[in-house]
Amino acid sequence: MPEVLAVLLVFAVSVAIYVGAWVRSRDPALYEPELERVRSEQQVVWLEERLAQARREGWGAEMVLELEGKIAEATAGSLSRKR
Repeated sequence: MPEVLAVLLVFAVSVAIYVGAWVRSRDPALYEPELERVRSEQQVVWLEERLAQARREGWGAEMVLELEGKIAEATAGSLSRKR
């Protein structure tokens, strides 16, 4: 019987943590668009550095195309957030 209570306690705590995290993640006060824009611009810079390294070191064409696609995706996302 104590094992069942322990399992139920762990389950109840897990559900409480999940619900608390879910509720907190939807708090609009935690969303900071300026920080998100900065993070997005840093990601684009990092991807461009990786692309330059890929071209310098002669990585495969598939990897170069994938990096170019990620840069285009990140740039399009950051442009839509600026509006």
